[in-house]
Amino acid sequence: MANLKTEMNAILQSFGAERDEVFMEVEQGVAQEGAEKLRQTSPKRRGGRGKYARGWTYKKTKSGFVIHNKTDYQLTHLLENGHAVVNAKGDTGKRADAHKHIEPVYLWAQGELEREVRQRIERGGV
Repeated sequence: MANLKTEMNAILQSFGAERDEVFMEVEQGVAQEGAEKLRQTSPKRRGGRGKYARGWTYKKTKSGFVIHNKTDYQLTHLLENGHAVVNAKGDTGKRADAHKHIEPVYLWAQGELEREVRQRIERGGV
């Protein structure tokens, strides 16, 4: 009986490790594609070289993968939500328009992650 218990625990642990590996693989793929989508949809200055857009990348953290802007992280909130524009006199009468480019990719990534995991489970890959 103890031998059966040990064997069952080993099987369950190997299944858990395989499942974690598949989830990690799916997460990485979605993060990579999300960073690419952000590079394509991010606003670029007129005549500029697109430094902000090129800065999108992803990294692995303890809880999974995170997409972030490596070069101009300070601009993400300002560009996504708009901001006050200050003129030479210090007046803030105008506002810069928001360029929603992060939220659509965020929503896509949530749906894509779920879709991809379901697909892997149905194919028996988990």
